[in-house]
Amino acid sequence: MRRSRSVFRNPRRIIGIFVLILLILILSFVVFLIKQQTIGSVQVPSATSSQSPIEESVPVPGATSSATPARSATPARSATPVNSPYPANIDNEGLSRYGTYHSSALANPNVAAIDINMNWVDVEPQQGVFNWAPADNEAAAWAAAGKRFTLIVKYINEGTSGTDCSSPQLIPSWEIARIPSFCDTDMGTLIPDYFDPTFTADLQAYIQAIASHFAASPYRNNLLYVRIAVGEGGEGLPIMLRGDYASVDKPHLVTWGYTPTTWAAWQKEMMTSYQHAFSYSTVIYPLNGLDIDPTTGQAVQLEVARWAASQGMGVGQQGLQLGTSTPIFQQLRSQYPRLYIQYQTISFVSNSVTSSCDATCVVQADIQAAENNGAQFIEWYAADVVNPAYQSLFAQWQQIVNSKYRL
Repeated sequence: MRRSRSVFRNPRRIIGIFVLILLILILSFVVFLIKQQTIGSVQVPSATSSQSPIEESVPVPGATSSATPARSATPARSATPVNSPYPANIDNEGLSRYGTYHSSALANPNVAAIDINMNWVDVEPQQGVFNWAPADNEAAAWAAAGKRFTLIVKYINEGTSGTDCSSPQLIPSWEIARIPSFCDTDMGTLIPDYFDPTFTADLQAYIQAIASHFAASPYRNNLLYVRIAVGEGGEGLPIMLRGDYASVDKPHLVTWGYTPTTWAAWQKEMMTSYQHAFSYSTVIYPLNGLDIDPTTGQAVQLEVARWAASQGMGVGQQGLQLGTSTPIFQQLRSQYPRLYIQYQTISFVSNSVTSSCDATCVVQADIQAAENNGAQFIEWYAADVVNPAYQSLFAQWQQIVNSKYRL
């Protein structure tokens, strides 16, 4: 009988088995390494994540979703392609015009948006009774042309032709009767008690009415941004710094509770309510030179601008001119790449002409300043926006914005 040989007496088989085991071990180790690398490559959200706040908080025209922190869910913004350019040139129709615009501006390919002035006295002449027709007609016309519009909401004049406040005011007479106020005789402007609960509630109700009206309109998606005053005009000053401001006007504000700290808090409170009302758009905080807040060591406008940008709001300034430099805009642009930054020219171009800088030079200087400070939008006065002499410059400005800021 033939005896079987043990595999362990065959050296070749022993080596083969050893090699096979070794290969299995190596393969297992390689698989383990691959799994570890895959796990290590997954980014886990943490409190130290450096995701840009602007990606979460700034609504963008044309976006199909605008869910943002501290805001209610928002429907689709617009059917406009997400890579469409910002409207760089905006037609500003002036302080007192409601529902008016130049047909030539509407037809102008270099003008892609218009300011609609929502002066309180014009829109709500009686409490709870609204005159929407002028705004609706204007918005509908620009939307039909595939263009955008902004809403500029004002309730205090920046000045009148008189000094006794008998001239027409932007605050309705029915509201004047409900609240404390005083006359700034330097400007002929009626100043409301900003901190009065009735005034605050009535103003917020007015803003909410505007927001609800446009939210339900067929041109909702054509709303570019909203600039609502937190002070005089469409701006942030509690009162113009003229004449007897220091001896009469400011002390009057102080009796109502004004301090730099309370003014900063009031502006933040109002801006928060504006943003809540216009959760489907972008609200702009308007900067003016204000007092230093002793609690922060910052000028109020800088403190509030930084806060506003962090909340997903835009920022703006109504005083663009030759040599304008706004370092806070440059800082915020660097921090928030998609932040809305808006300028309005300080006056008509012709009013800024000097012996060394003609009208064309003024427009070029305005554009250069806006670009240097990181702006996407310039609001030009109506007489300028339709001037044939400036159209090539407006076209160049739009091209600059297109190249630097994509939606």
